[in-house]
Amino acid sequence: MTYWHLQMNQPYGERGEKLQSVEMLKLDKPVIGTSDGQDIQFKYFNGEDARGIRINDIVLVREGKKIIALCKVIGEYFQDSELNTRFHHEIYRHVDVLQIYDKVEDFPQAQGKLQRLINLSHSYQIVDNLYKSYLKLSKMNNLTYILKSKKQIILQGAPGTGKTYKTAEIALGIMNRLPSDFTNRESLMIEYRKAVADGLIFFTTFHQSMDYEEFVEGLKPLTNDKKEIYYEVKNGIFKSICKKAIEKNTTKSFDEVYAKFIDDLESVGSINLKTPSQERVFTVRKNQNNSCVARADFENSTDSVLTKERIQHFIETGEIPFYKPYATSISEYLKEKYDFKVLETDNSQKNYVLIIDEINRGNVSKILGELITLLEADKRSGNTNAVTVKLPYSNETFSVPDNVYIIGTMNTADRSLGHIDYAVRRRFAFVTLRADVEAIKQFYQNNEILKNIALDKFSKVEKILENISPDFESEDLMIGHSYFMAKDESELKMKMEYEVIPLLHEYRKDGILNTTKVDLDEKIKTLL
Repeated sequence: MTYWHLQMNQPYGERGEKLQSVEMLKLDKPVIGTSDGQDIQFKYFNGEDARGIRINDIVLVREGKKIIALCKVIGEYFQDSELNTRFHHEIYRHVDVLQIYDKVEDFPQAQGKLQRLINLSHSYQIVDNLYKSYLKLSKMNNLTYILKSKKQIILQGAPGTGKTYKTAEIALGIMNRLPSDFTNRESLMIEYRKAVADGLIFFTTFHQSMDYEEFVEGLKPLTNDKKEIYYEVKNGIFKSICKKAIEKNTTKSFDEVYAKFIDDLESVGSINLKTPSQERVFTVRKNQNNSCVARADFENSTDSVLTKERIQHFIETGEIPFYKPYATSISEYLKEKYDFKVLETDNSQKNYVLIIDEINRGNVSKILGELITLLEADKRSGNTNAVTVKLPYSNETFSVPDNVYIIGTMNTADRSLGHIDYAVRRRFAFVTLRADVEAIKQFYQNNEILKNIALDKFSKVEKILENISPDFESEDLMIGHSYFMAKDESELKMKMEYEVIPLLHEYRKDGILNTTKVDLDEKIKTLL
């Protein structure tokens, strides 16, 4: 895979008009293009030169120094007369648009239409960082999607793989409060603390004495003025979250309104709306993916697709990368036609997240009780197969709201803890986090010497953990990347001596690591 940067527009276009290169990236099948068929850049673009663009290469599209988008090439070059008439380029290549940017640092190389980026240059680092941020965002979106679908997720892995660290990102992702630069830990934690203060995120740790009464509800002994003992039902943390979610969930959900809108569109075929300026009429219809397809009422206009998620994001934040006039009119139509309200008060629809650290340290079946069934996505209140139960102490009718999510963490290296039984496992999605050598490289990107020291120690620990019990997989045990991240060599050595080495000794004592104490001690010396 190679990185490139490409300028697709000229100041006033090839034919006397300013070209809007971003429009090429908004097509149903996005393209990038170039012209000037005699130069070497043209041959790079069409792949005629052996050093040219290949499928899966990453291309940064720019206008001068302004970064427009990051794309992945997915097809060979082709010619198209219709595209040529509209965009004035001679040849094109289909791309996946990975990210469109509004605000990002200026690109240092504004010269040349198309250039291959040389490894370790400043321009290369910019594109590399953008691409890695995109990959992290994709992984984050995938975890958020899993949680949204399943309602419960458990992050499992060896110590130091970032399980608890990752919960903050997922929690903010499920409530659409993830900062634009979520890789900046400081800004992410500021938003996380706000969500905690707003009563949207709750944190608890399971332990061996945790029980149903503490998690759902139980009887609490109290005394009156006469010193007589009486009992009062006390809500546990999970029941309290569910009651709060039900009380706040008083408006129509966007899902409900959008589903009705799509049904109506399907029955009438299309509707006509006007852009906010009232200068342009456009039609709206649905496609097979239940997205909105907007098309302006003038000759040579093209379809503009707005997904349900983009419309919802625009309604909630006022932000959208393109098609804002269409999104504005559709949003206003939903509010007026279907009485949809987005309230800025505590009565608005919100998601609530309970983070359970070390979930397998407790007897999960005992703690959850009858909630095991109620947790399933289709058994949540408001769904077709919704289930309610009568709670044992309060005799209240109870169900789990659809907008309550659980994120658990589980240490796969500790077999002294109880296992989660199959009935509980079926209700959770399990995602394994592994020791990530790339995270170590990224952490030390400005300190080559310390990076090499840390990577060497990481490699040696990997080598030590090659001979393990058949009851375990290597990724269950490999000590995570966080143990190899330090501000200086002294701190790194301290982590080895007081965190990593004791853990290796515990592995040996528990029979996880198949080696003698003498042999292990010899190998450990290389870590200090």
